[in-house]
Amino acid sequence: MKRTGLRLAIGLLLATKSPLSAQPGVMAGGVTDEICTGQGQISAITVTPLSAYAFGQVVGGLITIPAMSRAGHSGILQSVRLNIKSVQTAAFDVYQFQSLPTAPFIDRAPPALVGSDFFLVRPPIRLTTPYSDFGNMTVYGTDAITGARKAGPMADYFLIITKGAPTFATPVDVQLCVSYLMGS
Repeated sequence: MKRTGLRLAIGLLLATKSPLSAQPGVMAGGVTDEICTGQGQISAITVTPLSAYAFGQVVGGLITIPAMSRAGHSGILQSVRLNIKSVQTAAFDVYQFQSLPTAPFIDRAPPALVGSDFFLVRPPIRLTTPYSDFGNMTVYGTDAITGARKAGPMADYFLIITKGAPTFATPVDVQLCVSYLMGS
């Protein structure tokens, strides 16, 4: 994997003759694909506005990322980003499921798994550091996904759980973006 990345960087550097232009972009069919809720065929996350969530509650319900949204319909989960249109300080955990869980996950309710879902849950992706440098929004992110999480030809399923007491300003305050390393 390191050799491929180095070859790509050298190839881009030689082709562009500029180290700044040699950065691989985030685009469909490229090195990585970034897919965000509320764009294209992916439903927006709907949250309960103007009312504080409690620690451990679901944010928006189950999130589905269709396989057809990924170029080649597969890849390895590379990074996760959470954009919020209001200033927040709470941490969040993002859980990925190996396949579609049968449990109904309801916004602003504690998550409850049913027996057949217990072995579908992958360890959480922790988003603990809020960045609100622009003063009116917050972004969280991590490129440090623990373990290779290969996304196959099926949809991916995610669940966001709050680790604090956020209050969202509008019903569409929250956006989840995931990036996949393609060609794996």
